[in-house]
Amino acid sequence: MGRGLVLLLGILLFALPASGQQQATAAPASQAAFRAAMVKYQGLGQAETNALRRTDLVRDRGVALARALGEGLAFQRWRMTVADIDRFPAGDAMLTLRDPAMSTKGGLTPIFWNGGSGPLEESVAILPGTPIFERLRTMKAGDTIIVSGEFFPDVSGGPIYTTAKGGTRSDVEDFKKFNMPFFVIRIAEIQ
Repeated sequence: MGRGLVLLLGILLFALPASGQQQATAAPASQAAFRAAMVKYQGLGQAETNALRRTDLVRDRGVALARALGEGLAFQRWRMTVADIDRFPAGDAMLTLRDPAMSTKGGLTPIFWNGGSGPLEESVAILPGTPIFERLRTMKAGDTIIVSGEFFPDVSGGPIYTTAKGGTRSDVEDFKKFNMPFFVIRIAEIQ
């Protein structure tokens, strides 16, 4: 009961605006639901000791995130912080974003970026001469932006993600899946 109550309180903290904030800065419903699912499954993943059940939790999290995002895995007007702006070898731009509300929550640091390899990279590219590419010229790491776009579905229907390299042990990799996923997004608009 105690762990469930703590989990519920954590979910509510992401869904409610901080005191003193105006309603205009509250997270869109899909961003609040995405945060809540991430917090829930981070807690479940950290508590699970069986590798097979952790794999099931990764799949279940994907389903929950898909439910939070809705049809097309689209997101609208999410408040994000620019972590990095870089260039791919072909000249297109790579934008790495963090959710400022999640970056300080118990090691939960999901990354959102328009990266990938092969056909995925081509479909998420921010090409020179486009309005989004020109907007990136005015930005720097640490800027807060409002961004819209979409995630790409994985086999569970949830958003595709990768994890940072750095370990071969399954428990280390599972930790990264629950705490540091790199979600691949296509950026449609930046405000």
